[in-house]
Order: sequence, then C-alpha cells, then structure tokens
Amino acid sequence: LAVQATQLLQAYMATGITDMTTKDQARRVCEIVAEACCELHLWDCLYKSAFDHCKTYDQMQEYLDALEPHILLRHVPSGVDSEVLSCLMESYVEKLRVEEATARQTLHDDGDSPFVADCDEFPQHFPTARRLQQLILCVDISKLNLDTTMRLLTQFRLWTALIVVHVRVLRDFVEPVDILIGECLSSVRARAREAGHDVTVERLLARKLFFYLACCLEGKPFP
Repeated sequence: LAVQATQLLQAYMATGITDMTTKDQARRVCEIVAEACCELHLWDCLYKSAFDHCKTYDQMQEYLDALEPHILLRHVPSGVDSEVLSCLMESYVEKLRVEEATARQTLHDDGDSPFVADCDEFPQHFPTARRLQQLILCVDISKLNLDTTMRLLTQFRLWTALIVVHVRVLRDFVEPVDILIGECLSSVRARAREAGHDVTVERLLARKLFFYLACCLEGKPFP
C-alpha cells in the first residue's frame, strides 16, 4: 500500500508541478501531498520525493509553507530530514530581517543601542521569530546545523530556542546563564544614560533567567 501510495503521489506531483505551474497551484499541490504523506506516514516521499521535485521546479517555499503546519501540530516525527531543516532555517533569514526593521520602527528604536526586544516578551511585534522558535522546539535539534542555527538564534534573540540548543544538544547548562546575564548587562549599559529609560526589557530578561535557573534546580525541563 505504501509503495502504491508513493507512486500515486509522485505521479500527482509530476503533473501538478511543472515549469508552467503558478505559485498558488504549486502551493495547493504541496498541501495535498503533505497532508497525504502525514496521514499515511510516507516520510521518504515527503522528505525526498516531494522535496526534490519542488526544489527542481523552484517551488521550495510552497513546499515549506505546506510542511510547517504539520511540524507545529506534531503530525510528523520530530526527526525531520536535516536537508529539509536547513532549507527551512534559510527561508526565515530575510523574513526575520524585515520583521526586525519593522519592529525597530514600531518600538521607536534609534538603532544606536543594542536592540533587546525579543519574540517571547513582545510576540505581537515578532510573529515570524516566534513561529521559527516554535518550529525549532518541535524538531530534533541534533539534526540542525548547530553553528548556523546558533548564530541565527543569537542574532534575532530567540533566547528560549538558544537555551534549548545548549541544554539538549550541547549539554551545557552554564552558557545560557552567561548569555542572559550578558544580554541584561548590555542593555542596561547601553541605555543607562537615556532619560526616562524604561527597564521593562531588563526585567523580562531577568525573569527568563530566573525561570531557567529554577528549572535547573528543580530538575524540570526548559521551557
């Protein structure tokens, strides 16, 4: 049954996604294929056949958009293919940059001081970053390119995901403390001379730090 279903889906993709296919048509095909693969547990078809076909016809974003909801809803095993995860991470870079620029304008950041607002405490300003963080928490982190992932998480302040990488993959329980303390100090020093500076951000970072420490001391998982 699995073989026959895979062949049927491959034939559907071959006719549904071609050089003449529009983005909307490709998105619909990808949604149907992703749904079928998840229902029938056809992971090779989802991560190999569908992925390669969409990559060939430059419909990778449509493929990723169709796959993401199933990852978030945990319809797929956490061990998502490493190549798929790599493409997923790369697809967020430009979106995060745009979101960052918009958030700076909305929050009236002057661009001179370190930008410390993050997606945990200001989700309304960082829906894209928050979605990426949720995706990372739903997959097998060991399959990610750690160097690339940690740079991305640090650059866009996805602190919860960064802590999880340190704890679950690197088994490093000390570095997260250094990261959060350093971020608090950096923010305080950069803004100390600002008139009427609101310390809300530093308080929120400190709260995250104490929550992490409490989880460690009580032997509870983070987050």
